Amino acid sequence: MSDESDSADADSEHVTADDLLETDGVEHFRGSQNHAHAADAVLNDFADRVRSADETRKEVELTAAVTDALQTIADESDDPVAVRERAQDKTGNLAPKSGKTKDELLGIVDDATRSIVEQDRQERIEMGDVLTVPEGIGLDRYLEDKLEEIVRQKSTDAVDDPIFRWRFSDGVRIETSESIHHDYYALFKKLAGATEHRLVPELASEQAEDELLEDEDVDGEAYARLSLGDESRPWHTDNDLWSRAISGLVGERIRTESIVGPRTDAWESIQASVRSGRAVKDLTDAVEHGMIHVDEAADEVWLPTTVVDNAADQIETSRRAIQAELAERGVTSSALSGERVSEAVSRGGTALRFWRLDLDHEDVPTPETVLDEVADPTALDATGDDGTAGAAATTDGGTETEHGAETFGRSPGRADPERPDGPTENGGDREQDSTDSEGESSETDDAADSDDDDPPASDDGTDGGDSE
Repeated sequence: MSDESDSADADSEHVTADDLLETDGVEHFRGSQNHAHAADAVLNDFADRVRSADETRKEVELTAAVTDALQTIADESDDPVAVRERAQDKTGNLAPKSGKTKDELLGIVDDATRSIVEQDRQERIEMGDVLTVPEGIGLDRYLEDKLEEIVRQKSTDAVDDPIFRWRFSDGVRIETSESIHHDYYALFKKLAGATEHRLVPELASEQAEDELLEDEDVDGEAYARLSLGDESRPWHTDNDLWSRAISGLVGERIRTESIVGPRTDAWESIQASVRSGRAVKDLTDAVEHGMIHVDEAADEVWLPTTVVDNAADQIETSRRAIQAELAERGVTSSALSGERVSEAVSRGGTALRFWRLDLDHEDVPTPETVLDEVADPTALDATGDDGTAGAAATTDGGTETEHGAETFGRSPGRADPERPDGPTENGGDREQDSTDSEGESSETDDAADSDDDDPPASDDGTDGGDSE
């Protein structure tokens, strides 16, 4: 039978996928497992037939037949991707021959092969044939397979930097700040130095990029399905994708432990001192005798700096840290600007700095004993019966140190270098040492408050006007 009669018969008869698959050339390629060339032959046959089709119905019929034929060939092949790519490559040459555009032919190939390629891809990934790195263990696989839990240790301090403790099934334990895991390479270096496995910075999931079809990308659903882990957090070293992936993993495996922080301890120590202390309503008496002062008009309790220093020394923290904590808790006086918590007051030649707390706040206690005034100064001994843990009246008010103005974290009780024979700060209840207990504190709290020089003691009975 001649080629002309074959073409005429094709035009006059109903054409199916079998008609395209059973031609000599296609059967030969299928029999030899050369499915890519079989797809090429089917498309050539389709191009000849569709060009000569004289009816739209016939063209639709041929399109359905070639789609089914290509799908069968891709399904038979061990490498459906190769079948798809071979067919796509031929569309440019076949477009003029078939009378269809290249995009129309590419659409036919896509409809016929996409589901087969996707299924094959997923099967290979599940078998472990795709998501592997050339050497060692990819960072994403190590995290997915070995990470057991993350313990977020948060203190009760109002100002706190939580610590993350990562625990892995291979015995690795690392500790990080709250944000370091968002830096992909920083986390890799931390883990690589801790594990005995050969950890590499490459991600196994990124191997899936080679499996993406021409209209798929790493931020799409296909890549998310192929990546290790949950589809909601695909792994990739792109900054945004990495943050989404690691945040998702942390959220799945984290638990929080709460511990009492040093600033909380200091605040509780201050509360106890106030609660069990003796206070006086007369500000002049408070300055002269180094006592806690209760300001009824402002509904505040004023604490000599020694109360804060005692708490700082006991807990081994600093004034600056305590200041930041009190400001964050909202217990300080609203009458002071910014985050200032104290002010210096001068009376009759004595100057003293007070930390002002708001008695309206539920966490600020009222002193156990509140005197109107100190009627008998001799009743206040030097051992702290005034409620301020040994604070007594001094001429310098406890605000001068060997470095000049009072500084956060410095122990009181220093002699004034300008007056070596004069009385010591706050009654001299602290020994002079070559180092400050908190002077070299590593606290880095960014508090707006700083200790300025206290006003010189005045004899006119006025406030110094200096406030923190």
